[in-house]
Amino acid sequence: MKSAVILVIGLLSVFTYLNYEENNSPVEFQSWKTKYGKSYTGEQEVFRFLNFQINLNKVNSHNSDETKTYKMRMNQFSDLSEEEFALLYLTHYNSDEIIEQQQITDDKESSIKKNDNIKTSVDWRSITQVKDQGKCGGCWAFGAVGAVEAWFQVKNKTQVVLSEQQLIDCDTQSFGCNGGYQNLALKYVANHGLNDANVYPYTQKQSSACQYNSGPYKTNGAQGVSSSNFKSLLTEYPLVVVVDASNWQLYGGGVFNECSKSVNHAVLAVGFDENDNWFIKNSWGTSWGEKGFMTLAPGNTCGITSYAYRAI
Repeated sequence: MKSAVILVIGLLSVFTYLNYEENNSPVEFQSWKTKYGKSYTGEQEVFRFLNFQINLNKVNSHNSDETKTYKMRMNQFSDLSEEEFALLYLTHYNSDEIIEQQQITDDKESSIKKNDNIKTSVDWRSITQVKDQGKCGGCWAFGAVGAVEAWFQVKNKTQVVLSEQQLIDCDTQSFGCNGGYQNLALKYVANHGLNDANVYPYTQKQSSACQYNSGPYKTNGAQGVSSSNFKSLLTEYPLVVVVDASNWQLYGGGVFNECSKSVNHAVLAVGFDENDNWFIKNSWGTSWGEKGFMTLAPGNTCGITSYAYRAI
């Protein structure tokens, strides 16, 4: 059913936007297909080419505008319409549900002593590797695991690569590849522990049964982080956050600032620079953005400080 919906959306978008015979970039399209290992059969070749052309025009138009603070770039998502991209890679969170689930987190931020001597910049981008969630809506698991990996690196001086698949298969309070809550995922890690990624490898889909519901890597809990304390706590180690990634499909680099605060994607906040821009680690592989990372404009851009959590 999901594939049929995507196909219909693709048809509507491409045929109302441009004509295949009048607008084509076959050389660029063939080069792009080779680079990303793409192949299509029958009408899909035409549909994907048209989406590619739409996105190429969008990239060129955006990058020619000198008022923009970031660049767009063709990437692995360039054969998708905006609607397809949202269906495949974004999860639509209900803010009331997030707030309700936040109450389940045991450890309150009131126990945190505020740090008034905040650094002018901090950069955790090299602390954990960029991963790729593929066509599984498991961003919540990748964000939570990224936070746990960073916590072990900073607190225990232990570099680990842990299993998102375990959370997707075994965390019964979330919904596998159909979304979940990163604070509850962090609580799962505190209660059950995680395995190494090579012990419980990622498959881009939810398994029919949980293989290992416990592991050796445990934290002490999960903790909500308020907007007022966000920057201070980010100096200690990375935070998992939820953001509006609706316009992130073709992000290529620079300071991004074109989004709302209606959140639909979980990522890891990994620092900030002297201008208060935020550094984000995504889970769409290294072909996206700044080798898998993003720079966000200051403040609560894309809702970054609205719903933040950390491992403790």
